[in-house]
Amino acid sequence: MGRFILAILAGFLAYVVVATGIETLGHQIYPAAQSVDFGNPEVAKSYMEKLPFAAKLFVLVAWCLGSMAAGFTSGSITKIRHALAAIILGGLVVCGVILITMMIPHPVWMIIVGLLTPIPFALLGNKLAKKPR
Repeated sequence: MGRFILAILAGFLAYVVVATGIETLGHQIYPAAQSVDFGNPEVAKSYMEKLPFAAKLFVLVAWCLGSMAAGFTSGSITKIRHALAAIILGGLVVCGVILITMMIPHPVWMIIVGLLTPIPFALLGNKLAKKPR
């Protein structure tokens, strides 16, 4: 049980590192305007509508590859319940997607992709960790 919990914690840390790195790269290529008040829903919505597609794609890639890294990391550590660890981590990412899309308006297509992809990507990462090398 301790190894399983360690796998979840390490997987979550892997998600944070990978997703943050990708989103940071995206912000360097597409910097956010300094004057945007994300506390104002109308301003935030208008800003999101004007963002280039590629900037939004960076966020989706961060969610997906971060989930894959989480699944890979947890799958590399745990000896039992590999898929369960990946599903838990993917579920945590889905919860994060729900929270961020409630705080900052996102396009509907982005929300749908953000809700549907983390668990499969975490399971893919987990599967890659279990392949014989």
